Amino acid sequence: MKKIASIILLSLSILITTSVFAASEKSQVQAAYHTWIKAVTTADGKPSSVLNLYAPDAILLATLDPKPLLTRKALRQYFVKFTGLKDLTATTQQLITRVFPGFAINDGRYTFQYQGANGKTKTVEARFNFVYRNVDGQWLIVDHHSSVLPKP
Repeated sequence: MKKIASIILLSLSILITTSVFAASEKSQVQAAYHTWIKAVTTADGKPSSVLNLYAPDAILLATLDPKPLLTRKALRQYFVKFTGLKDLTATTQQLITRVFPGFAINDGRYTFQYQGANGKTKTVEARFNFVYRNVDGQWLIVDHHSSVLPKP
């Protein structure tokens, strides 16, 4: 009986430790997303803070670009233009986070607003997914897809 109780206690301890670790990783992945939002909306055309969140081999299927961005140079060019949009803001409507061994995914919806060339506020509602790889304790974006939300 003592042996069974020990096995049960050990199993519960492992389960609780695993759950706490998974919750911590989920929080880290969600924080990586929020760091990206802050970096994008404060970069003001100087996207180094945004690019530092991407792995060197990252791929971006961007909201406002028709072609896949496959190189660091292409990402930089896109984010110079995107983060340079006047009065750029982003709000998140939905964030779904899943964590797996060594990688994680954030899916959801966000809305960007910025001042257009005509001085009027433009609104772009989009859906997204970010795939992250854990590199030395940092969740780096390896794949990012963002597309305009289709009309119902």
